[in-house]
Amino acid sequence: RHTDTRTHTHTHNIEQHQPTRFPLILLLDNIRSAFNVGSLFRTADAAGCTEILTTGITPHAGGSGTEKLSKSALGAERTVPSRHFGTLQDALLYLQTERPEYSVMAMETTERSEVYTDVEYPRAGCVL
Repeated sequence: RHTDTRTHTHTHNIEQHQPTRFPLILLLDNIRSAFNVGSLFRTADAAGCTEILTTGITPHAGGSGTEKLSKSALGAERTVPSRHFGTLQDALLYLQTERPEYSVMAMETTERSEVYTDVEYPRAGCVL
């Protein structure tokens, strides 16, 4: 049981403290689990990702699954910029027009997959 009765005051001006962002965007396409999405928000926050894009049925901040997402994200959904798109095609169009410096890379386990540590990555990338 918490017995510390001292008052703790922290002054924090968000406008003065902008985190350094790593040039990486996560694109989450039709992920059903709000808890998995929340975990990805926490990871993106820790890694300093530029943005998270969600599409389709993927739970997103301010939309479907917000309550479960918030429980799992532990506040990261408020610190990592995000956008939701109805379709993957809409998200790819956004990347092409608004973020042309980002190369899109898909991650999937297939017979043709390469070990991720053996791949040479672009300076700015979007992982699908």
